[in-house]
Amino acid sequence: MRNVPGQAQGLVSSGLSGVADGLGAGRGTGGAERTTARIAITSGKGGVGKSTIAANLSIALARKGRKVLLVDADFGIASLDLVFGVTPEHTVLDILRAGMRPSEVVIPTPAGVDLLPAAPGRYEAANFGVVERAALRNAIDELSPSYDVVVLDTGAGIGASVIELAATADEVIVVATRDPVSIRDAYVAIKVLAMRHGLRRAHMVANQVENAKEAMGIVSRVSDLAKRFLDVEILTLGTVPRDPNVGAAAAAGQPLLVHAPNCEASFAIQRLVPQLDADRARFG
Repeated sequence: MRNVPGQAQGLVSSGLSGVADGLGAGRGTGGAERTTARIAITSGKGGVGKSTIAANLSIALARKGRKVLLVDADFGIASLDLVFGVTPEHTVLDILRAGMRPSEVVIPTPAGVDLLPAAPGRYEAANFGVVERAALRNAIDELSPSYDVVVLDTGAGIGASVIELAATADEVIVVATRDPVSIRDAYVAIKVLAMRHGLRRAHMVANQVENAKEAMGIVSRVSDLAKRFLDVEILTLGTVPRDPNVGAAAAAGQPLLVHAPNCEASFAIQRLVPQLDADRARFG
């Protein structure tokens, strides 16, 4: 993917098996070589379960032995602190306003994933300007060498904060449901990334599906449009079924893989890891 302002070109990726294998090698915003895989999870529409996928995929990666940093990049409407049942003392605003080091803001979670928390309910965090967005990308670059994988849980939509951050990733995962607005907006997000930042490949997760036919319909509608109008290849990363345990986990303040590790949705999310590895090995 092409660079955002201040980011060097040349992201090279080669599997998620470990840093020693050169996984996700690329360049950070300062131009230095990056050996940490960076995955952006985004969606055109809100309310499609994107943060649930981001949190639990991060846990699944950690359970495979990878050191994972999860970035709550929906900066003004944070949710991952609630997903993990943690209460951050500091947020990304402290990096920008108080001059704190990014490592001072990151917190561990009981699920084995480190979290860079956003600032819930803060208008200024939802409307960062160019300088602030660049500073946060630099903060993520500063943290990245300490991790095998950085997962970016972006906001929904096509705002500058979303698109610029997603463009720094080695892999983009787009989450959609059967809702026609979700499908349309997933395509729009891919379109903006393709036209503004040169995206040529994206992964899709069909979420909250009733059956395989429904999942296939979600992905095929986006894929057909992307191939026809954008020359972007859409890879089916996986499907996650509608599962009442997802809501129960949220009510309990626990990630799904912790609250109900043996439910169908948990199994489906865990299967995303080997599929992502296989896709990256194939196209890396």
